[in-house]
Amino acid sequence: MARRLYLITGAPGSGKSTLLRLLPEVTDQFQIVPKVTTRRRRKDDGPEIRSIEHTNSAVIPGTHSLAEFVASHQLVYKYDYATSTLSVQGPLPHEELKAIKKAVIDEIDGEKRPDILRAIEALARRANSFPSKYDLIYEQYNVRYGLASSDLISLLCRGISPVAIVNDIRILRDIKAVFGQQACCIYIYAPLQAHELAALQTARGAVNASGGIDFEQTMRRTEKAKVILRRYIENIEVFDHVIINGRQTPTELAHQARGIMNAAADSFHELVVTEDLAE
Repeated sequence: MARRLYLITGAPGSGKSTLLRLLPEVTDQFQIVPKVTTRRRRKDDGPEIRSIEHTNSAVIPGTHSLAEFVASHQLVYKYDYATSTLSVQGPLPHEELKAIKKAVIDEIDGEKRPDILRAIEALARRANSFPSKYDLIYEQYNVRYGLASSDLISLLCRGISPVAIVNDIRILRDIKAVFGQQACCIYIYAPLQAHELAALQTARGAVNASGGIDFEQTMRRTEKAKVILRRYIENIEVFDHVIINGRQTPTELAHQARGIMNAAADSFHELVVTEDLAE
């Protein structure tokens, strides 16, 4: 099988993660390239995604409301009262940023608010920053995702087909502009009803920093499914193949993927990829 770069797109619940788990049944010459994200890891996340992991801190006044916030989100937040330092492990999602601002600003003198807001915003920027190698970055619903083109190129140079989930049309176009026909875009469509999708997202349980179910994220993911389908229809020329995942068994889903990847490899005149593309 010729080496190609496979980019998987699909709405939440369409079967992207399931397809990745089935890939060993399809080919042994592939490697999943994980995205880095500024959202918290969910219990159903696989190797295709990982959250930012570094720890950051800032000097912020220890108000009563902030103490309550830290106490209820102690899985990732710590506060040192001796130094007035708030620390966060991993990303600082949009909803938590808003909660921290409210917890501090409501109890701080008005003249001090601008400086404190700047300190909180700076903390958020550091917490949500990607390592420099991540150059393919996009945002959806206040969540950022990043891929490194150098990772894709390195695998291709070693004769391995990279596989990545990308739900952004601009990034798909950018990758195709660089890799040309070597990039194969696959859209997964699952004809789920709205209530089925909402139930699926709730069952998957997006978890917030307190360890509870993040219902706001569940609602956003349900809405995201509609948006991604519309973007597919509006940009259908970007995609090379479509997988219909209408409650198929894993065997049927793997069969579709095998047919697509074999056909894509057979019809592709393999190019010579070098590390020069990374420049």
